[in-house]
Amino acid sequence: MSRNFTHRSARSTPFVGVLTFLVVVESVGMHLLLHQRHPALAWTLSALGIATLYWIVADAIQLGRTATEVTAGAIVLRVGKRASATLPRDAVASATIPTWRDIPPRSPDFINLTKPVEPNVLLAFREPVTVVLLGAVRRPVRAIALRVDDPAGFIAAVTA
Repeated sequence: MSRNFTHRSARSTPFVGVLTFLVVVESVGMHLLLHQRHPALAWTLSALGIATLYWIVADAIQLGRTATEVTAGAIVLRVGKRASATLPRDAVASATIPTWRDIPPRSPDFINLTKPVEPNVLLAFREPVTVVLLGAVRRPVRAIALRVDDPAGFIAAVTA
C-alpha cells in the first residue's frame, strides 16, 4: 500500500513573483553597470541570473507536480526541486502537526523544506537521515518540516 501526498499548498505565488522581479532588476542593473568595463563578467552574471530565474520558476512548478510517497517501508520525499530522500519509516520517532513552538530554532540537524510558507507537518527521526538538497548537497538531519495538502492523512500514513 502506498499513498502520495502533494505539496501544492507550499507554493507561494506572490513570493515567487517578488523574487523573480528582484532577480531581473538586479541582473539588468549589474549587467548595465559592468558591461562597459567588464563585459565577460557582465554576461556571466546575466547568465547566472537567468539560471536563477529558471530554478525559481521550475521549483514553483515542481511543488505543484511532485508528491511525497509513503510506502510500507519508506517515505519517498520529493519536495519540488528543493529536496529528495528515501527515509525509512522505522526511523521516524514522531510525526506531528506543529505549532510555532514545536518548530526547532535554526540548527544544523533541522530543515524546513517549505519556506517561506509555514509547515504543517514535523517529522522527527531517531537517528540522522540524509536528505539531498538542490539535487546535489547531501545533508544529515534529525527533523524535517514540511507542508503537505493533507497533513492529517500524511501523519496517519506515516504512523500506521
